[in-house]
Amino acid sequence: MEENQDKQEIKEDPYKRDSKGRLMPGTKGGPGRTKGKTMKEFAREFLMTMNNDQKKAFLNSLDPSIVWRMAEGNPANDLNVAGEIRLPLYLPTELLEKNEIPTLPPGTEPDSEGQPPLQSS
Repeated sequence: MEENQDKQEIKEDPYKRDSKGRLMPGTKGGPGRTKGKTMKEFAREFLMTMNNDQKKAFLNSLDPSIVWRMAEGNPANDLNVAGEIRLPLYLPTELLEKNEIPTLPPGTEPDSEGQPPLQSS
């Protein structure tokens, strides 16, 4: 039992941290990215070294939608929507009367944008 505890020795953190686990001021953040190629760099070099027949065989092994995205790029994913939402506000009659807020005459409906109809003179 003691042998297993010796093998599973917990290494002390070489970085000084506060109670929330953040690095303390003056403590360097570590070695950074490991040396060597990233998977993206490796894949790019691998594909660049293929001859045309190998490239065709590789592309034929992929789903056509993936090949299309490789050629054309992914569709835009931004969801920036601009505009205004206007909802009608319905208040109890007692509240309107108490605060002297004008109301629409009975039988009058707001327009398609929720606004009261224009008053004719």
